[in-house]
Amino acid sequence: MRLFITHGGLLSTQEVIHRGVPLVGILMFRDQRGNMAGILSLGIGKEMDYENITTKSVTWALNAVLNNEM
Repeated sequence: MRLFITHGGLLSTQEVIHRGVPLVGILMFRDQRGNMAGILSLGIGKEMDYENITTKSVTWALNAVLNNEM
């Protein structure tokens, strides 16, 4: 697996850290911001806002993660 797309929940963020897979987090609830803050500080993912998803923003996030532009 080259990339994991998640809502940023605790278990999925723990899993990607353990497996060493980068992620794109599409946040939906408040507690997920803290989980994604850790991912961002490690430089292993990108965050997207659920309310602002467009084809352009998804393409940007996927390309950034797949091309290691974090």
